[in-house]
Amino acid sequence: MMKQKIQKKIIKSLVWYFIVVAMITFLCYVPVEAKTKEVTGTRIINLKQKINGKEYYVGCAIDECDIHKGDIKYSEKPCSSGSDLQNIYVRKENKNKEIEWKTLRELKFTSMQGGCINPKKNVLLLAFVDKGKNKKGDLTALVEIDIKKNEVARVNIVKGASELNIDTLGHSNDFTYLNKRYYGAWYQENGKEDYSNRVGTIKDGLKGKGKVGELHNEKGAAVFGISVFDKKKEMFAMGIRKKVEGKLERSIATYKLKEGRKENKYLKQDKLITLKKNNDYNVPQCMEIHNKKIYLIKYFHKGKNTGKKIEKKVKYKNNIVEVYDFKGKLKKEYIIKNPVKTYYSKMYTTNNKIEYVKEDESLKQYKWEIESLIHYKKNTFYYTMYKPSGKKIGKQAYLYKVNLK
Repeated sequence: MMKQKIQKKIIKSLVWYFIVVAMITFLCYVPVEAKTKEVTGTRIINLKQKINGKEYYVGCAIDECDIHKGDIKYSEKPCSSGSDLQNIYVRKENKNKEIEWKTLRELKFTSMQGGCINPKKNVLLLAFVDKGKNKKGDLTALVEIDIKKNEVARVNIVKGASELNIDTLGHSNDFTYLNKRYYGAWYQENGKEDYSNRVGTIKDGLKGKGKVGELHNEKGAAVFGISVFDKKKEMFAMGIRKKVEGKLERSIATYKLKEGRKENKYLKQDKLITLKKNNDYNVPQCMEIHNKKIYLIKYFHKGKNTGKKIEKKVKYKNNIVEVYDFKGKLKKEYIIKNPVKTYYSKMYTTNNKIEYVKEDESLKQYKWEIESLIHYKKNTFYYTMYKPSGKKIGKQAYLYKVNLK
């Protein structure tokens, strides 16, 4: 009897053990949805720039502003709207070899591209292009901003790798920084579903064209993002879109440069992620890697197959950051809200005294695109918010920072 009781206890214990193990196993395999959080960035309102040796505030692009409504887009005192990135000035020679200052907007650099940060120097690099607007071939304006001083440090206008039948950085969607060099990944459309892809280096001083390598065995593909994957091995992660068996596939893979006598090639190492279709946010823009996580910017673009329900759902918040681990698992999502309003300075004269009053300008009705996401330090990221169209106030380009914990 005693022996039977002991056996029953052992059997009961084993049964409970297997039940507990089964429950733990089940819970471990239950899919956990990524946490979604809405965040609002902090706009870097005012930027300074030295023009002809004197420091000024970069002006706004709001037509109603009485401080910056004329041809001069800088001022000794800031206006209520703050600085529009397209009103950053470029020092250049005119036809008579005279020095003149023109804004990025005046020079038709109205398309924003990617960016990156040199963390040791606290310098943010942003790219603006004049693609399709310059008879001599597209150019890129590389703007360096000291983010400690909120000051434009330098603007250089550069060409791409013309010797490889690419005379433009203008189709670049992203930049990154490694070992004192800026790297840009870009593509040029040669015809229907035919692209040339290049990765080029620009030295820290933004001089020279640097080395250029072609993406190997990726015909018909286009690069939409680049970031450093492994600093020691000098390996990059790139976002690639291409058609596979007639269907558009977007993926992220690692690439490493192989230098050759005649040409350099970036060879694919490992495929990290095949991006799943997201109808709410259907266009990948750019990417960043921080703390062994991939931060992918996507936005909603209304196309033939996107309905009004989705458009209504993502109104005022049409940009998202998807955070993946290196195994391709979606860990978090950050929906970055659009700007709601801005201000402008309205001039009034009272008793022969000029007074500027702060007036509201609503931005809620517009769609915005995040063109670059750039990790700085800890959980701080910088990004640019761009409004590509709009009849009333025209194109707007703002600089923001946000904490993504």
